[in-house]
Amino acid sequence: TTESWFVPWGELPEADREADRRIGARLVTEMGPAGGGGRGVSAGIAVELFGCAGGMAEGFRRAGVRFDLVVDASQDACASYHANLGHRPVQMDVRDLLRLAEGGWRPPPIWLLVADPPCTPWSRAGTRMGLDDERDMLTATVRLIELWRPASYLIANVPGLVDGPHWPVVQELLGRRFGAAGYCAADFVRLDAADYGVPQHRVRPFWFGHLDGPCLRWPDPTHGAPGQPTLPGVAALRPWVTCRDALAHLAAEEIGRPVGLRRRACRAGRRESVMRLEDPNRPPADPDAPHRAVTAARDQALLDWPVSRPSTVISTRSAIPPPGHHPESGSILSLPAAVVLSERAATLLQGFPDDWVLDGRTKAARWAQIGQAMPPPLAEAVARQVVARATRGLTGWDTRTQASARRSTASRTKGGVP
Repeated sequence: TTESWFVPWGELPEADREADRRIGARLVTEMGPAGGGGRGVSAGIAVELFGCAGGMAEGFRRAGVRFDLVVDASQDACASYHANLGHRPVQMDVRDLLRLAEGGWRPPPIWLLVADPPCTPWSRAGTRMGLDDERDMLTATVRLIELWRPASYLIANVPGLVDGPHWPVVQELLGRRFGAAGYCAADFVRLDAADYGVPQHRVRPFWFGHLDGPCLRWPDPTHGAPGQPTLPGVAALRPWVTCRDALAHLAAEEIGRPVGLRRRACRAGRRESVMRLEDPNRPPADPDAPHRAVTAARDQALLDWPVSRPSTVISTRSAIPPPGHHPESGSILSLPAAVVLSERAATLLQGFPDDWVLDGRTKAARWAQIGQAMPPPLAEAVARQVVARATRGLTGWDTRTQASARRSTASRTKGGVP
């Protein structure tokens, strides 16, 4: 379909089971080709929650997996996903999906469910309200997994989720509850995107759970600091991809808008800036290292140019902190010239292909997709390990559910209504 299908949160009738059946049937028709996600990998379908602009899906596509059912609440993100991957997600709040699941709706058997819930409740850059934040989707994700019981799941989020204040949430939701549901929930790792060819230091925690079979072997780094020593018999890592590597092919006007910078002392406890100067709480990276993570805030990130390093984190702001020094007094020393990043430059620093399309009616909507994205090379590295685990041999779950998966796939041609 070329049009979004949107079910507003809170507007579904609570008691109308016939409406639920129609919505369930529509969900099935919105899926990709039957068995597309599991063909050649495992029996069952592959599901992605919170597809965003398609970074996670692009990584899995490179590893040979296409998601059959994709859900995201953002109209702009759904449009970007469709423009780049050819499969339009169902535009739907995951809490609506949970309501259908609690009412009895089930998709065909799932071999893999991937979710990267919104990071706002847990991010170090926000208010960190956690479960008290109305935007929390981690709870709904966990409940969907408990109800649908996929053979395996992969959950990603931001480093703030594993900080001390939120660690009890991880222990309860991703540890105890999944363990009680019969999952091995021991597979956890924090990976830096720069170690997998992304021109940006962007750390992401991942959790992998499974009902049967071996644990997941997380990917080994492919890139590292230049000149990093290696052990005998161990292949040397390729050097980190730098901002220069990622952006040098662009014309100056394509990289961003030049601005002048000057030194200014910031008052204690306040974030003041001159000429879009960097946040004093986010000190700039070493010129010969990867950049920090890109976020979604606009017109704040500055990039000293030229630079021979990966970027700092790309955020929802169209800026990267420039090289400089941040003493404890709060004063900021920066170089006299920098560039406010363009959307294209920030997208490249997230590891997306040069021709990736971001659909959005406003600049803020497009930058939100940039800042929330999963870098495709990092997703690909994890996806290849997930695929390798699944293809080492059919697990007991696969054997038990092959017939069920075939019956469920056949029922899709009849509407797939439970």
